[in-house]
Amino acid sequence: MRMLGQYPSRKSLKPGISGALFPEIRAFSSDPQLPISVPFMVQHHIMVAAQSLAEAVCFALGQSYLPDLLRKRNWDCPEAASLPTWLDAINDYPDGSTQLAFDLDKTHIQSMLILQKTVAERSPVSYGRLKQGVAAVAMLVGPLSHGMFELIVPYLRKLHSVLGSLPTHVNALSRIAGWQLAELHDTMAEIHRRRAALDAEAAAAQQHAKDAIAKYEAKWDADYRALFNAQ
Repeated sequence: MRMLGQYPSRKSLKPGISGALFPEIRAFSSDPQLPISVPFMVQHHIMVAAQSLAEAVCFALGQSYLPDLLRKRNWDCPEAASLPTWLDAINDYPDGSTQLAFDLDKTHIQSMLILQKTVAERSPVSYGRLKQGVAAVAMLVGPLSHGMFELIVPYLRKLHSVLGSLPTHVNALSRIAGWQLAELHDTMAEIHRRRAALDAEAAAAQQHAKDAIAKYEAKWDADYRALFNAQ
């Protein structure tokens, strides 16, 4: 177990970033009867750290490929610009040298922008959306050279730290959700069975009442006819 203050080494951070940040995690239940999610404070801290890491990657790319842009805009740290501004600046800058280092498809860009918007608006998101956002940020790290990677290590460590025991809790929640869903389904099946029996009993009781009334009405009719015919 990693103790507070202990961080993974640089060598352990670079390879397989996405897998390192998100080890084996069981799929979250998507059953609408029992929705589960990451607590908001945990979610927010993870997404803030992921956003900061993405900004650090953009800054590292800028230092290596677009130093003129950084000087022109007076950007001297990752926090100097928002994530959308960094992405726009790098993608729109008239210099193809960044393309090889910054090759993300629209889906990953969109995931990061959603992450940034979610942080700003403090909106709850599903675990799947949370993982997509972090995975998109993790993909930024892969193309970095060793020198650029050194610049983002503090931010990567921060994200690794706030992720902490997330896999343990997610796996535990998934197991609990699985057990509870199975129990819930069994309970609902029993309720449906009992409801069907009660519905049948109610229908029988209603029919019995109707039969009793019909029987009295038939007797009344017969008595009246007999009296009428006797006149």
